[in-house]
Amino acid sequence: MYSSFKTLLKQLDRSGQGIEFTREDRKLAIALLYYRVIVVDGRVRNEELNRFRQILSENLMITEEELLQFEDDVIERLANDDSTFPLLDTVKKLPLPDRVEILANMHEISISDRELHEFEINLVYRAAELLEIGDENLPAALVRKGSSWTGRS
Repeated sequence: MYSSFKTLLKQLDRSGQGIEFTREDRKLAIALLYYRVIVVDGRVRNEELNRFRQILSENLMITEEELLQFEDDVIERLANDDSTFPLLDTVKKLPLPDRVEILANMHEISISDRELHEFEINLVYRAAELLEIGDENLPAALVRKGSSWTGRS
């Protein structure tokens, strides 16, 4: 489904000027990345949901009134999309410091339940690759120690 979406975007972008995504598109794409960290291990924990909501509120400026509706939108999008990273192009266009902050937030969500699942680790590192964040720009908590991951900030 995501590949067909990307194809549509490329067809619409024949002018060469690019498609301008709205702030809401970016918020939704970022929230989808965050929510994937919660569900990737197959268990949704309250600690993860609370940290997710806190990050949405603080970093994406989503009000309390919008939060539940926004969360429902994220869950619905996630359920209806079979690709790993929908709307990732909207996030890749953000400045590097913003992408690094997104990755750090993904890590915070992954450790908020005091358990670090292998799928969470893989998802965060895959996101770093797809967001074109090199090892030299990784947040300190994500720096690999040899072949392992520190996993804690």
